[in-house]
Amino acid sequence: MRSHHLRVGPVGCIAFLAFVCVPASGAAQSVSVTGRLVPNIEVAPGNTNADYSKAVVWLTPTDADTARVGPTPGHFEILQEDKQFLPRVQALPVGSTVDFPNLDPFFHNVFSLFEGKRFDLGLYEAGTSRSAQFDRPGISYIFCNIHPDMVAVIVAVETDLFGLTDTSGRFRIDGVPAGDYQLHVWHERMQPEGDAGDAEVISVGRSDVTTPPVKMETNDRVLEDHTNKFGLEYESPTTSGVPYLGPR
Repeated sequence: MRSHHLRVGPVGCIAFLAFVCVPASGAAQSVSVTGRLVPNIEVAPGNTNADYSKAVVWLTPTDADTARVGPTPGHFEILQEDKQFLPRVQALPVGSTVDFPNLDPFFHNVFSLFEGKRFDLGLYEAGTSRSAQFDRPGISYIFCNIHPDMVAVIVAVETDLFGLTDTSGRFRIDGVPAGDYQLHVWHERMQPEGDAGDAEVISVGRSDVTTPPVKMETNDRVLEDHTNKFGLEYESPTTSGVPYLGPR
């Protein structure tokens, strides 16, 4: 990874165990798990690190008794429009497929060579689309080989119980069955404070669960300049403003 001049933050893991009790009737009951990410230091308003949106939060069972039947793969879409990937952060269950339609009037080349899923969709023209399947868990950093400012992150998780935070760092995961879970967190500019082994264990009853605030260490932007798919610097100026005029 270092040979490609990419620095990324670690995948956070916070060992909150949510003990969800089964009702007295014996019937299974699903609840919502909510919480909030908070910085371990005071952050001044207007600081870029004050935006805690687009953190991915997910739950995984901690023993066989609470294990679900595995994730349910889905079909997702990340647009290429105005030289951006939209959405910029996408969480999805392992096995899911993502379409990357090109809505710009010029070529794009979507690739990922770091961690997660490694792929190269090649150069393709305006109005067309190509796809990739994310068949293993992990963090995939997505780039365009023509436009260096285009960046997206795909977080593939082995569960259907996941969500993204809002700008204040709040999250909500609905439909959580009874059982024991570990709470995982990933954010570009933040990582869990301390060691996962020191995390607090909580017990909940039949009603919805609110975790204690999840303290995060704030960092500078962890996704910095990167090379193209050949390990070379992007040309300057790029061809980002050249319109698509048909096959060449």
